Amino acid sequence: MSGANSTSDWVWVPAASEIAREAGGRLREFFAQGVATEYKGDADLVTVADRTSEKLIRERLAAAFPEHGIYGEEGTRDRMEGEFRWYVDPLDGTTNFAHGFPQFCVSLGLEQRPAGLAADQDGRLVAAIRCGMNFLLPSRDEAHC
Repeated sequence: MSGANSTSDWVWVPAASEIAREAGGRLREFFAQGVATEYKGDADLVTVADRTSEKLIRERLAAAFPEHGIYGEEGTRDRMEGEFRWYVDPLDGTTNFAHGFPQFCVSLGLEQRPAGLAADQDGRLVAAIRCGMNFLLPSRDEAHC
């Protein structure tokens, strides 16, 4: 794949946007039927919708970008040593979702991690996708579904 400074970087956005739209459609189905909530840790909510969405996103990203790593909020840690790493929040706004407020989304970010970058250092954000319900002021640096 070409360097991260070229216009071909946008090749990631259409595929990731489609993945986020698919996961968002699944979240809307869960939202319509309602789901039980659990706690992960002392205060963070999690639902079957979070886990189902992350599983779908993980499978689709791995198929579309097999060389990319995936770091998911619900526990996915795949191919973390790669140059590119997706950060996945499969249900950004779980508290809203769990309480019936339709302000939630799928958030994906793609980081480029150059060779030799220490594990505790951040790479460069090269793509960001948010797809969900009721966005009012989208950031101009993101693709919105």
